[in-house]
Amino acid sequence: MFKKILILLVCFLSCQIAYGQEAIKIGIFPFQINSPENLGYLKEKISDIMISHIKENERTSFIEKSVLEAELKEKSEGEIDEDFVRRVGIKVGADFVIWGSFTKIGKGISLDTRVLEIRGHKSPIRIYIDGRDLDSLTSKLAELARHINLKLLGKDIIVKIYIKGNDRIEADAIKSYIESKEGEVLSQKTLREDIKRIYEMNYFEDVNVAKEDTPSGKEITFIVSEKPSIKEIDISGNRFIEKKDIMEVIGVKPRTILNFNKIEDSIKSVLKFYRDKGYWAAEVDYKVYYLKRKEAIVDLRITENKKTKIKNIRFIDNKAYSDKELRGIIQTDEKGFFSWLTDSGVLKEDVLQQDLDKIIAFYSNNGYIDIKVGKPEITHDKEWIYIAVPINEGKQFKVGKVDIKGDLIEEKAELLKRLNMTTGKIFDRQLLRKDVVNLTDKYAGAGYAFADVTPLTSIDRETQLVDLTLDVHKGKKVYFERISITGNTRTRDKVIRRELKVAEGDLYDKEKLSKSYQKVNRLGYFEEVSFDNEKGTNDEKLNLNIKVKEKPTGAVSVGAGYSSVDNVIGMFNIAQNNLFGRGQNLFFVASLGGKSSSYNLGFTEPWLFDTPVSAGFDIYDVKRDYLDYSKHSQGGDIRFGFPITEDYTRAYATYKHENVNITNVLDTAAAAIKEQVGKTVTSSIVLSLVRDSKDDRIFPTKGSENSIAIEYAGGVLGGTNYFTKYYANTTWFFPLSWDTVFMSRARIGFAHGNQGRELPLFERFFLGG
Repeated sequence: MFKKILILLVCFLSCQIAYGQEAIKIGIFPFQINSPENLGYLKEKISDIMISHIKENERTSFIEKSVLEAELKEKSEGEIDEDFVRRVGIKVGADFVIWGSFTKIGKGISLDTRVLEIRGHKSPIRIYIDGRDLDSLTSKLAELARHINLKLLGKDIIVKIYIKGNDRIEADAIKSYIESKEGEVLSQKTLREDIKRIYEMNYFEDVNVAKEDTPSGKEITFIVSEKPSIKEIDISGNRFIEKKDIMEVIGVKPRTILNFNKIEDSIKSVLKFYRDKGYWAAEVDYKVYYLKRKEAIVDLRITENKKTKIKNIRFIDNKAYSDKELRGIIQTDEKGFFSWLTDSGVLKEDVLQQDLDKIIAFYSNNGYIDIKVGKPEITHDKEWIYIAVPINEGKQFKVGKVDIKGDLIEEKAELLKRLNMTTGKIFDRQLLRKDVVNLTDKYAGAGYAFADVTPLTSIDRETQLVDLTLDVHKGKKVYFERISITGNTRTRDKVIRRELKVAEGDLYDKEKLSKSYQKVNRLGYFEEVSFDNEKGTNDEKLNLNIKVKEKPTGAVSVGAGYSSVDNVIGMFNIAQNNLFGRGQNLFFVASLGGKSSSYNLGFTEPWLFDTPVSAGFDIYDVKRDYLDYSKHSQGGDIRFGFPITEDYTRAYATYKHENVNITNVLDTAAAAIKEQVGKTVTSSIVLSLVRDSKDDRIFPTKGSENSIAIEYAGGVLGGTNYFTKYYANTTWFFPLSWDTVFMSRARIGFAHGNQGRELPLFERFFLGG
């Protein structure tokens, strides 16, 4: 019995499959032509074009046109209607019958088509398509045939997509997230995925889809219900942290869509912010108040509790180094005496993570190549934080054999002398990195810009030795092909190029390139300076791209002040350190007070006639009323500078001529002052040697400036003042934290009169400057 049922079931399914694969018989009546023009020929053409396109569906076959035309002849006059089509379709054995009309008014055309399924009692499907002109008829018929084929296969075209219910979110923004497109086949699976995609925008509480039949296909409407927008954010419970600081770290903002995921993330951000400030016991919660008109208020409720400081930092399983030694390496520290003034004792998780890397680096640099540092265990109560860091040190390794192989540019023994890692030393990864850099720089200095040094290690865990081999691949020698300068909108190219130690066609030299960068940066004309290399026309050529960003080099200042000596003082200063982009320096300084006045004009050409010789002059006029006398100085100087070394040292020669007039000497003045009454002339020459290694001429952060000088006046130079003066000066700059710089300075001088003449009072050294 079971076998009979099974055979019947198989036969039934086979019949269903065979039926599903039968050809679909289609009848196409000639289209009615509506036009004032004589377009009767289109009756045949429209049917033929449609048949050729519908035939692309291999499951279709067509009722002969002659059969349908015969039925039309027997029909009484009047338009083709549904009843007539259904009777004819049944008679000729068609599955579907197509009929319609073509209309042309002016240039525009339209095809109004109906498709009737003969089986069943469904109403005919209407498909309406229009076009610009008669030339588009063929393409429009192809489009019509595509619609009909989809109808035959039971599929629909999306003719329009609407978005409803959206108020704040633009419809186009929503459409950009969905995959369903107008003109494409409707897919239920894609619609379900589209609903999911719209939900994932996190802007909507509910999303639905509606479909509506039209003559041309399906109209799809996505109906959305927007989430409320955040009207305002209230923060309560914060006593020690200001609201504006909390608002900066949270991700939710007023006038944005309510998003609970963002609220949760914001709570985590606030907690981290409080923890970084030392409030590890802080608690954060929230509540949402819904208002009318789809608005909401988010209330963040904070319980700060007391500040919690680090009570203890301990390390687990550390044997080689004590807890105290390891605590000295890291930045995170326990609460100390000055915790009220500093951040000591405050736990910052990102800093702690960096500290773990410091511990790993410390062990690695001391031979512990297998060092492992676990995740810190952080516990806390209402007052204190306790940190435990697990450590697995492993064994300490030393350096075994050291070798260099590959492309050697000099004797191996000479290259080995450059290495810090030698046999018997504790294996130090930092020293190894330095050796790789030193060796790379050695090759770069010989023109091998792309030299590659790879450290190869062989570890013997029994002897605890690491054999080291540096594998060198020098590549080809590289030459500078082109040096381009960009960003110098004011400074002329030659001002930058004359500072370079390299030129186009030169062999690559890393050390010279580094010095070139320092010299350009020390000009003080640019906010940013970068040297970038790029490959040239072949592997042996390199292009150097110098990019600069100009900064203001001119300054004008006007000021006023008050002192007990001069009363009100007025000041004016104008200076340009890069005059006309030529690198020249020009300044004028004036000050005027109740008992003093001074005027000073100066100019410097750093490259006279495009040579590294500098030249300049100063002109000044200074008046000063002292307690016992008045002094008026007028003069000027001419200066020249010459490079002594390529880097930092220059020699200067200055000729100075000055007229000094001492007047208004009181009767109570000292005899030494009374002897100075009247006019004197100083004609002197100053020879100086200066070494200047500052990283910036105007705002240095490191380096030094050291100078020695001798000034000789009188004798063959003329004048009335005869003397010799010796100067020495040293100034050092040291960078500190918080973008501050420490400067130390020392000066010493010695002077004496010449040829039996006294040293003028105003040329003597006085304590304080």
